[in-house]
Amino acid sequence: VTGADLEDPKIALGPLVEYEDVGQGRENEVASLVAWLRKVVRSERVKPGEITVVAADNDLSWMEFLTPAFRSQIEVVDSESIRKWPFDQISAATSISFKGLENDAIAIVGLGGLVADSVSRNQMYVAMSRARALLWVAIPSSFGDDLSEKWKLI
Repeated sequence: VTGADLEDPKIALGPLVEYEDVGQGRENEVASLVAWLRKVVRSERVKPGEITVVAADNDLSWMEFLTPAFRSQIEVVDSESIRKWPFDQISAATSISFKGLENDAIAIVGLGGLVADSVSRNQMYVAMSRARALLWVAIPSSFGDDLSEKWKLI
């Protein structure tokens, strides 16, 4: 809960943000994501339905690296499934399909598929601004070196 939720925006601090260097490749990114998801669910920081994985590059192919058992625990947000929002299980979305929605915990993947232009910055902004309490961002090694300069985030 932030100050904005209490109708006092001046005390709003925003979500806790965790950046993780996930190395190179989708397989490493997904392995780091799965470890983080298991950690936050086991620690009972959030329930599965309070977690959404947002693909900033609008590519859900990262899900191919999940085991079938883990994949079956994730609901993809699309024009049909959104009618059942909020879900009881972890959700996965593109930054486009999740625009206008939010969840307690957001994990962002797919930054390696972005280029430094206004469209990509907008996609990243949408993904990063959806978290109420916890934000986890997968930073590929090639992306992190010039994060602040290239993306003008700081």
